[in-house]
Amino acid sequence: MRLFKHCTAIIAFLVLFVQCKPQATHGQSLEGESHQNTNKVSLDKASFEMGRFLGNKGIISNLRLLKLQNSAAYKRYATTSKVLMQKFKQSNAYTMKKWINKNLEKKPIETLFYPFSGPDILNALIFFPQAKNILMAALEPTGKLPNVQDEPPTQVAKGLHFLTYALNEILGLNFFRTNDMKVEIGSTQFNAVTPILMFFIVKSGYDIVKVQNVTLSNQGKLVIYQGSKPNKKFNGSQIFYVPFGKKPTRGNIRNVVFFSGDISDDAMKKRAAWLKFIESYGKVTTFLKAASYLMYRSQFDDVRSLILAHSEKIFFESSGFPFHHLTSNKSLWNIKLYGRYTRPIHLFRMRCQPDLVKAIRKETLGVLPFSFGYNYKKGYSHIIIADRKPNKFITQPKYDHTSKKGIETYCSGGRLIVEKK
Repeated sequence: MRLFKHCTAIIAFLVLFVQCKPQATHGQSLEGESHQNTNKVSLDKASFEMGRFLGNKGIISNLRLLKLQNSAAYKRYATTSKVLMQKFKQSNAYTMKKWINKNLEKKPIETLFYPFSGPDILNALIFFPQAKNILMAALEPTGKLPNVQDEPPTQVAKGLHFLTYALNEILGLNFFRTNDMKVEIGSTQFNAVTPILMFFIVKSGYDIVKVQNVTLSNQGKLVIYQGSKPNKKFNGSQIFYVPFGKKPTRGNIRNVVFFSGDISDDAMKKRAAWLKFIESYGKVTTFLKAASYLMYRSQFDDVRSLILAHSEKIFFESSGFPFHHLTSNKSLWNIKLYGRYTRPIHLFRMRCQPDLVKAIRKETLGVLPFSFGYNYKKGYSHIIIADRKPNKFITQPKYDHTSKKGIETYCSGGRLIVEKK
């Protein structure tokens, strides 16, 4: 009887999904048109049920998944992941949301751009839940929708164990240690970026509508990728999702696109289509967190140029890019500073910013009650918010496609050094 009720519930839910037509949003087309029309997105049952399986949300009709849910390995995974999420909520998320309600505007956001993200859609959904499109990029392997139909139970158990391990690292620090992630993420089909994104999306209060692997045309248009092996040039994943209990009608459906790969200047010679893809969204809100100080280097000044040219808002901490790129163009930006900043962690000691130290001491709007970025101890984090001033329009980025040109920022003897190559 319990199984019958379970299946009846899922059938009713699926029928509701199929009957409703989602609204078109500003995304990329599955057929390679300039923007994705989400009226063409229908519920994929395998994606929906795998999302519920990963998020331990029940309502699954797939007999294979139901059997796996009763396994000892899954029960351990479900219990542990629930505890990890609850700890994160108590230590960070609850205070984040209180701070957000007090300090951030609640205006609509069409597109959130999150480069150097790893699989961290969790923070993006906390700070900008209103975003219709989320564009992410990092080195970690994309992966795909897990398929357990022919997977031995021992392999599923191993995959869930590795996923739990990755979640523990992520939720414990609230940032990703990239060197570790190369080893941990992607070692099974359950702990690549795509299933981790699915986990966080479901745990954040959404249902998965469809998951598909994607790539880019030379013109920067998004197209479905159906190859059996990952695309070497543009290996991406697109996930459509809706809030729990909401029909996929006008205004409800959202999507995230993640691309795995190198976005340094030299790599962009061969991967310029990715820049075109981001540019096609027009103005964006940029989110940067624990970004390894890469945009302090001349070899990442193309993506920094893209951000400064196309962003109407930039929400970040000091590891994103040097503060002087904003203050040297004060006519473009309204800047707000929150929290405390004295120096970077020891690993990035060459990226200190004495100008930011002075600015935060003088202009901070209050201590952050949560951890954000590498200084993960409460009371030691900071946030920089730059809003483009009215009538200061989006401009065309300037790319050099080489690490041999650009601006390098570092510090020596406590002094800020800005070198132009």
